[in-house]
Amino acid sequence: MPKRFTNEEIELLSKSPYVKDIKQDRLTLTHEFRCILYDEWIKRPSTFQIRETLKSFGFDCSMLGKIIINNIIINFKRYGRPTNGKNKVFGQSLYSVELYDNSFLIDSRVFVKSRKGINFSSDFIDKAFKEYPSVSIESLLESYGLDPNKVGYHRIYELKRKLEDGEKPKEKISADAVEKYSGHPYIKRCTATHFTLKKQFYDEAIIFISYSIDEILGIFEIDGSDLPIRVRNKIKKQLISWNGDSDNMMIECDQEFRCRIQHNRMRALEKLSMMHFERIRKILPSLSPEQKKALCIWIRDLPHDRYDYSIRSILKRVGISKSSYYSILSDDNYGMKERQDEIDFEYIKKVMDYKGFRKGTRTIYMMLPDICGVHFGRNKILRLMRKYNCICAIRRERTELKTNRENLKSNRKPNLLKRRFRLARPGEILLTDVSYLKYGLNRTEYLSCVKDAVSGRVVSHITSSGNDLNLAMDTVDTLDPAEDAIFHS
Repeated sequence: MPKRFTNEEIELLSKSPYVKDIKQDRLTLTHEFRCILYDEWIKRPSTFQIRETLKSFGFDCSMLGKIIINNIIINFKRYGRPTNGKNKVFGQSLYSVELYDNSFLIDSRVFVKSRKGINFSSDFIDKAFKEYPSVSIESLLESYGLDPNKVGYHRIYELKRKLEDGEKPKEKISADAVEKYSGHPYIKRCTATHFTLKKQFYDEAIIFISYSIDEILGIFEIDGSDLPIRVRNKIKKQLISWNGDSDNMMIECDQEFRCRIQHNRMRALEKLSMMHFERIRKILPSLSPEQKKALCIWIRDLPHDRYDYSIRSILKRVGISKSSYYSILSDDNYGMKERQDEIDFEYIKKVMDYKGFRKGTRTIYMMLPDICGVHFGRNKILRLMRKYNCICAIRRERTELKTNRENLKSNRKPNLLKRRFRLARPGEILLTDVSYLKYGLNRTEYLSCVKDAVSGRVVSHITSSGNDLNLAMDTVDTLDPAEDAIFHS
């Protein structure tokens, strides 16, 4: 029975910008929103994905009802991406794709005629069974020069479903393989068209779910190449969805076979442990102190009956030094400093945000007790600001001033007089300076004179309208000093 909306629900849903039209027995979504739903659903085709997307856009799934959500999924499976959508809000669809006609698909030799229209050819299906899922159906179509969007999603979806469910009656198990596995302890039934494994196989193989299906079958001495791809895909699918509902009965087999299986399982477990240790080694630098502490405790609590799994070998494989391991275990407060730094930096951040103006370590040091009621040293404030990359912006240094200071320092002459002006003979020490002479309407003349330090007599003088290098050079030109005279400015 179709969903019937109440007047309150109609009024509430009509306010959504993603609803094009709503009546008591019908709800029409806008084309753009249906395209958004399709893009999210194609990532993970499930009802849960549709519900989560609707919730994220403000829809109440209980109000819409199960029938409307199922109809959305049915339309996606049947027609693929929404096409020819047009509404007043979003305008013409950008995703409209014109599909290939049947004659063109038949000429490509990927499709053949059938009673229900056209289907994929047997050659294409055989190739897809061999290469799927490592090579997608879309990639195979592109290798034949076809655009998957123009082929139609519903055709590709049906082929994927058949591949995943193992529907290929033409492919049979060889007679040699049937004879080979007729008495295998883990195989329940093996015929030319059927291959069934016992529940104990899935119980023991579930731990190796990260391996390929051929590797998993090889652990139990089953050669994957003897089985069709549809059978291996079906086993992999059952293994992924296995919930452990077996009767926990032991497999009846001879001792030699059991020892071989145990040996294969141990080798596979060692390989699996090496893979997990390598994964821990890669993520170790990004772990927080609390996570490193938990990792060291986990290593300590592991059973170390075998030499291969000693603490030293495990630490070497995960990339933790022995000294760091024991230091972390013995330190009850390990990781607390990191947490305390975060708490203390919140106080500093509160002061920095106070009234919005920029603050350095000195200002924060003075304002912390009044604003937060805590007191930190300037070194700690600077350390936390550097740690969390929250340094106060300061005035940029002017390089030209620094260069001028360095030039003055390098060209500075030694102090020969040391203020002993009168301990010489007349004419040996000459003093010079410039005076400002104001006259007229804000006019200035510059007087440069030379004085004898011993006698106090003005040796020469000169005036100029500018206080520049020419004034200094003209002053020197007026003098006739002795050879050992000192010219002091």
